[in-house]
Amino acid sequence: PVPMKHTLKVRRPRVVDVTTVGHLAPVCVDLLLVPEKVVAHSTQTTRAPIRLKTAWTLPSSIYKPRCKESDAKDYTDAPVVMKKMFQMDFKRLEEKEKFMRFCTAENKLNPNRTTDEEFIAQLKQILEDNYTQIASAFEYYAAMGSGSPHHMSLNSYTMFLTAAQIPDPESLSIKRSDCDTIFITSNFVNDKKSKMYQVNDEHGLMRFEFIEMLVRVAAAKYGKDQNNFDLTVSLTALMSRNFLPNLPNVAIVHNNDFREKRLYSGEVDKVFKKHKTLLKAIYSRYRLPPKTGGLRNKMLYMDGWAAMLEDSKMVDDTFTMLEGRLCYLWARMKVIDEVNDFDRYTAHTFVDFLEAIGRMADIRSIPSKEELLESDYTDAYAWMLAQRIAPLELIPRRESSGLGGTPTRELHDKLESLLACLFRGLWDVHNLGSEFDDNDLLKYIQKIDKGLGG
Repeated sequence: PVPMKHTLKVRRPRVVDVTTVGHLAPVCVDLLLVPEKVVAHSTQTTRAPIRLKTAWTLPSSIYKPRCKESDAKDYTDAPVVMKKMFQMDFKRLEEKEKFMRFCTAENKLNPNRTTDEEFIAQLKQILEDNYTQIASAFEYYAAMGSGSPHHMSLNSYTMFLTAAQIPDPESLSIKRSDCDTIFITSNFVNDKKSKMYQVNDEHGLMRFEFIEMLVRVAAAKYGKDQNNFDLTVSLTALMSRNFLPNLPNVAIVHNNDFREKRLYSGEVDKVFKKHKTLLKAIYSRYRLPPKTGGLRNKMLYMDGWAAMLEDSKMVDDTFTMLEGRLCYLWARMKVIDEVNDFDRYTAHTFVDFLEAIGRMADIRSIPSKEELLESDYTDAYAWMLAQRIAPLELIPRRESSGLGGTPTRELHDKLESLLACLFRGLWDVHNLGSEFDDNDLLKYIQKIDKGLGG
């Protein structure tokens, strides 16, 4: 339909039909030209470098030297190292005439005996299957004694026997006196001029001698008194009935567990790198000269570690020297040959030293930041000083602390507090002033280190 009227200007406004709709009238537009100067503008675009946050890796960490220094050539004690350790230990047992005569005599008692070679191979397999736990138990109980933590003393041996529930006062063969005889027999070294004799404490078992002891104890406890003449059956029974079920978990845990679950992280690495210079100076300062005289040690040993704990007042009601010894022992990477590499076996590299500090931070009861604020302490060291006067009354020991505890906080948080206490403890023991300064502490530690020589 056609609209009744035009709403726009058309050529014939008086006519309203199909011929006029849409035919617009021409519109004259006045154009005004204004000259304007055109200025050319140039635009330069620059691209800022993009900084990508790289993922944290062990090869970029403070732990990197372990790949060169350790027998594993790795960051953990790899299975191949544990296998070589066992083979070395068992080789030393096979070189002991008394032990081999004992084994062949046991095999002759067995009515179902095999050849001596097959019999020894069976014993070897049982021991190898349990070797990781055996090596861990040796470390744990060796630390219990008051002497060298690298040898199991008679006192430590007795603690092991009690924990494993091995002695039997009613037995004809495995009373405590029988166990003491086994200790002496296993500790015997025939060649007094050998390297073995030089490093073997005549009052303590080495790792391979601890294995010999287990075999002899198995024969005494589950042998002929039980009407059993198969030593392989006796050894299996000892491991399954006494060793594995009765020892505390902390005694047979693998050292790799802490490394993989707690130590190796970007946050912990960052804390160690932040304090690396001072920590290296402390490590070097506590490389003590041998007690017998001579040149200063190139690495840190247990005596230096213990001296550092004492100087920094780390040992108290929340952290015992036993726990300190265990931290030291557990922090070492495995050394395959405990005899010919005895120095490396007993020493700490710098990375081992850092791991021992990390283990101490995880075990020690250190209040959280929230607990310190609630108790009006400025920092963990202020609490540490106060609790020496009123032990554990101010802030109770955390349930997650101690040997076998299950940590509830990240290690890097605990490590920062622990290092602050360690540094402040060394500062105070040398009376360096009321205002702590880590640079001044570094200079003083370096001065002592230089005075020790080497």
